Amino acid sequence: MAETISEPIISSNLEQAIADYAKALSLMAEATSNPSKQQILKILLARDAVAQALPEKTQVSEDSIARLIELDGKLKSQGEAIATYGALAEWQESLEPPKSSWWWFFQPPKITNPWDHYDWLWDTLTAAALVLSGSYMVNTLHNLSVGGLGVLEAFGTIAQAGGIAIVGKGALTSDGKEKVKSTLKKLNIPPHFYSEVTFGLSTLLLLGAYGLHSSLPSWGNYHYKKGQEFYDKGDLQSAENEYLQAIRLDSSNVDIRTNLGAVYESIGDIDKALTEYKHALKFGDPQAMNNISRIYINKNDPVTAETYLRMGLQRVTNDRDKMDLQYQLHRNLGWSLLKQKKYPEAEQELKEAIEIDKKDPKPEDKLPGKGMANCFLAQTLEFGENKERSNQVWSDCKKFAKPETLAEYKWFIDIGKRTLANDIDTSKVVKNPNKDRKNKNGGINTSPTKVKETP
Repeated sequence: MAETISEPIISSNLEQAIADYAKALSLMAEATSNPSKQQILKILLARDAVAQALPEKTQVSEDSIARLIELDGKLKSQGEAIATYGALAEWQESLEPPKSSWWWFFQPPKITNPWDHYDWLWDTLTAAALVLSGSYMVNTLHNLSVGGLGVLEAFGTIAQAGGIAIVGKGALTSDGKEKVKSTLKKLNIPPHFYSEVTFGLSTLLLLGAYGLHSSLPSWGNYHYKKGQEFYDKGDLQSAENEYLQAIRLDSSNVDIRTNLGAVYESIGDIDKALTEYKHALKFGDPQAMNNISRIYINKNDPVTAETYLRMGLQRVTNDRDKMDLQYQLHRNLGWSLLKQKKYPEAEQELKEAIEIDKKDPKPEDKLPGKGMANCFLAQTLEFGENKERSNQVWSDCKKFAKPETLAEYKWFIDIGKRTLANDIDTSKVVKNPNKDRKNKNGGINTSPTKVKETP
């Protein structure tokens, strides 16, 4: 009997709630002006009443359900107006409706700022900038990982890579975009500028990555200069390491290849030396031509050596900073002519080399290979039967000769000047650790005395 009475009551409550819901909606629809907060709140509360009157497991009439669905459709069509003119955020805080009460959670219409029309362009440019930045960084990291990282190099590279990762995630992933928006919001940047700001950051990263990549030759030059310093001191192992690192950072610098070849030539590794010289030779480098000539001289092919030397003399300039190369070309040309027994021509070239040597602004700190022209001239005069002059020049040879390579020092032994070879300064071929140790400890330096006057 009780069950027979309860069902109509529930049905009646539901129908009344739906009727009130329909009335509230019609009043809002008939309004000539924007709905008031009171009208909106009345509608939402009416919908709450409908929800309360809907038993979870009770069957209701199809007409009631159809009517409710129709009214919900009308309510949803007014969703933007409700969100715009109502105070949903405040009401949600006070009433704490569940998420299932969807009518409390309408969103206002999205207002498109004129700047937002170009977001697709900024986003595309951002992606392109990040791709380019990544390309530069991959190339830079490859060079530095092979060549070794200095402190500044490592810091710059890590900072750039970290920046690309952060901006890339923010620009290209949904989760990242939300985090970027949250960060920009905290910085009080208007939402319509988010894409532009992200593009600006990606552009800065691109400029940084390009700058880092463009600075590789400068770092290469730094290691090249260090290699020269070590080479001039005879520290060939350190010189080789610096030159190899310089090549990895700036493979287009032919001077590095030439100097690395000189390191290999100094220790008698002719095959490696030729490989480096020939690489530089493709660019018409006169220093490479000079160095290759030395190898052919020691291979007893002085004619080929002479060919390279005359080509080198055609290409070397008369600039003051090229004096050392001018000296080497004339000295080696004289040496190759001496090998061919062309004594007058050899004497002329060797005297030209000595005259250039006299112009050295720092005769007290001669570069590797200096003074050897005196030695070759002494033998030339000896073969030319000018014994008196030859003895004087041999004395100059003993004072000033600083052979650059193992082959140059070996020349003294080849011509039977073993006693003289004992007195020749070989510190430019390879460093003498015993000599350095004696000097540091205040001991006597038994190496040939340096003089400040060039013959």
